[in-house]
Amino acid sequence: MTQALLLEPDFLEPLSSGQRKQAEVVAAAWMGFLPGMELASSAAAAAPEQPQLGLLAALVALTGQTPEARAEAAAQLKAVAGGLQSLDRWGQGLLEAAQLWYRGELGWALRRLEQLLLEAPQAVFPLKVAEWLCYLRGQESHGPRLLELASWCRQHHPEHPDVLAIEAFALELCGCLPEAERCAHEAIEQRSLNPWADHALLHSLQRRGALDQALQWAEERYGSWEAAAPPMALHNHWHRSLLWLEAAEDGLAWRQWLAVATVSPPQGTGEALDWIALACRLELAGPERWPELLNPIWRQLADGIADRCHQPEAPLIAVHYAWCLARAEHVADQAEALAALRHGVAVQAQRAGCAEAGWCWQPAGVELVEAAIALARGQHRQALDRLEFLQGWFALAGGSDAQALLLHQMLLVAAQRCGRDELADQIAARLRADRPSLTPLDRIWISRC
Repeated sequence: MTQALLLEPDFLEPLSSGQRKQAEVVAAAWMGFLPGMELASSAAAAAPEQPQLGLLAALVALTGQTPEARAEAAAQLKAVAGGLQSLDRWGQGLLEAAQLWYRGELGWALRRLEQLLLEAPQAVFPLKVAEWLCYLRGQESHGPRLLELASWCRQHHPEHPDVLAIEAFALELCGCLPEAERCAHEAIEQRSLNPWADHALLHSLQRRGALDQALQWAEERYGSWEAAAPPMALHNHWHRSLLWLEAAEDGLAWRQWLAVATVSPPQGTGEALDWIALACRLELAGPERWPELLNPIWRQLADGIADRCHQPEAPLIAVHYAWCLARAEHVADQAEALAALRHGVAVQAQRAGCAEAGWCWQPAGVELVEAAIALARGQHRQALDRLEFLQGWFALAGGSDAQALLLHQMLLVAAQRCGRDELADQIAARLRADRPSLTPLDRIWISRC
């Protein structure tokens, strides 16, 4: 067992003690999704001669998923590359991974991070960056890869709370639910404030249909989320609302969400995606009243994503944008934003033809977006004609298994509305097979088939 570190000592060695502490705070904040990541930019600005701080700032900016954040990442990466000789071998490898990420070559970036962990297992920060790249490429499809990586790190750091939390999430992605829950509890025992371990546990409990247990855990733990990074806290509240929706308490799910979320309009991309995802699920699963009740919300959400529609980070993110913009059309002219989204998706698909950057953009990205637009407009046949042939790409479109489930629900609704009973039965059967115990919402879906 090696000493648990986040960043390589040789990487930090050129920094002053104060700068080193700032770097460690940023890395620790990202590992646990705690406050502190936002310090990366100011730390780099205060010491532009230190490429180590600029590299961390670039990595943090890459998680921002906005044009402004991407521009900051580009500027930081350019400056860091100018000071390449000041980085040790580990730092140069981390820079290479960041540059690949920026170019959209996520698979190569992931491989580079894996190499860093194998070469220097004492420095576990690349594990968290790798987990984020798995999110962009589809965490469900990357579950075994992430689990292998997290298990390797756990061999060296068996009591590290963030390594345990990542392993718990990877176990859930692989369907190893009892093991995931045990691992999540171990992570929380190591550090009580552990929103990512809570997140893994909520994923697992919901997946096996243990709603009472999951809701009890959320009620016991949600107070601690106030000390987490705000996007992480909100995302866990989103999972809490999904639990109420799974319990067929759609009104309660919405009221609980409104108690913690602000829609005026959401600034962060993660916050906007959670808003869109919950509202979309309510419209898909709930009674006919939801589309009318949510009409005022869609315009505000559309305003919040208008500046980033042209540059979606993953197909599933583009699908969320597409649904939101299409649903907002009745209260505002969203033609310009939709055109920008379609253009951005087309550019990603074109890039896919000549680089690894595309992942599933080229075969599926454009069609997934058009299917979401069609379904949001009530054009069920057009949506079904696209979604039925894209099922194999759902897990590869980005996001977690809980987020990718939205695509399956879209397909199920389209099949039901088009009278494709056999296809609806097949989809419902797959959803049933993934759960050891059916939830009330599962029964509602099945009753419609």
